[in-house]
Amino acid sequence: MSEQVTYRRPWYLFNGHLESIVPYWTYKIYEVEYERERLELDDGDFLDLDWVRTSSDQLIVISHAFEGNTRDYFVERAAKYFSVRGYDILMWHYRSCSRELNRLPRFYHIGDTEDLHLVVNHGLDSGAYKSVFLLGYSLGGATTLNYLGSKLVSSEIKAGAVFSVPLDLEETSAILEAGFSKVYANSFLKKWKRKIARKAEQYPDLFDLTMLKKCTTLDQLHGQYTIALHGFDSMQEYFDQNSSLSFLKRINTPLLLVNAKNDPLLGPASFPNITSSWVQTKYPDYGGHLGFSIHKYPHSWMELETEHFFDQY
Repeated sequence: MSEQVTYRRPWYLFNGHLESIVPYWTYKIYEVEYERERLELDDGDFLDLDWVRTSSDQLIVISHAFEGNTRDYFVERAAKYFSVRGYDILMWHYRSCSRELNRLPRFYHIGDTEDLHLVVNHGLDSGAYKSVFLLGYSLGGATTLNYLGSKLVSSEIKAGAVFSVPLDLEETSAILEAGFSKVYANSFLKKWKRKIARKAEQYPDLFDLTMLKKCTTLDQLHGQYTIALHGFDSMQEYFDQNSSLSFLKRINTPLLLVNAKNDPLLGPASFPNITSSWVQTKYPDYGGHLGFSIHKYPHSWMELETEHFFDQY
C-alpha cells in the first residue's frame, strides 16, 4: 500500500508557469521501451498504441494531453513508475498524434470517448486483465472523465485518475487567449496549423488553406476546422456537449480529480464542489499544469497520488 503525501512544490518553481514549463524541458525521456501496435478501426482509420508489458493481470490505460503523444514526459514517467510496480501499461495516440497522419479527414477532440472505449475494450479482449485503471492528463483527463460519465463501462474498470483537467472548455478557451497563457496557445496553434496543412495534401477539396493562414487563435482554428469535421454546428455546441462539468454527476466509477489552484490554464469552474460519492477531488495550492514536481525525485506527486488511489481498488 502506497503512502499518501501532501504536495509541496520545490522552492525554485515559485509560480504556476515555472511549475508547468520546467518539467517539460528537464525531464529525460526515452527511458522506457515501448512495443507499438496498430489498432485498425471499422471506419477505415487506425489508432497507434504503445505497450509496456510485465505479464501482469492489471492494466493502466493512459491518455495523453492535447497535441501530445506517448513520449510526453508525464506519460513516460507514469509508464516507468507503474511498470516497475507490476502493472501493464497501454498508452494510445489520438488520431493524427503518432507522427503518422490518420487516414480520414477528421482528427480528434476532447469528446472522443468512443476511441478511448475501443482502446479499453481492445485491452480487455485479450483476456489477460482482471483489473483496468484509467489515467488521463489535461485533454486526456477530460476525455477519460467524459468516458466514465457517458458509457456503461466494464466491471473490470476499477478506478480512474485525472490531472490538470479543463472542466469548462469555454472558460479555458478564453484563458488561453489572454496574458502569458497566449504562449501556450501559440505553441498549440503552430502544431495544429502544420497538421491541417498536411491533411490538406490528403484532402485538398475539404481544406481551405487560405482560411488557415487567416486563423490567428485556437478558437478561430477550431471554429474553421474542428467544428465542421466532427459534426458540430457551432463552437458553443462543442463547448456545451463536451465540457466535463456536465459528466461529473454521471460517474459511477471511483475517480480521482486533481487540479492545482495555480494552474495557468484553468479558471474557477475547474474547481467545483463535488458531492458525488464516486468522485474524489483534490485542489492543491500548487502544481501548475501537469507539473507537481518533487525536488531531487525522479517521479512526481501525480504518480504517488495515483498509486495511493489505485491501491484502494
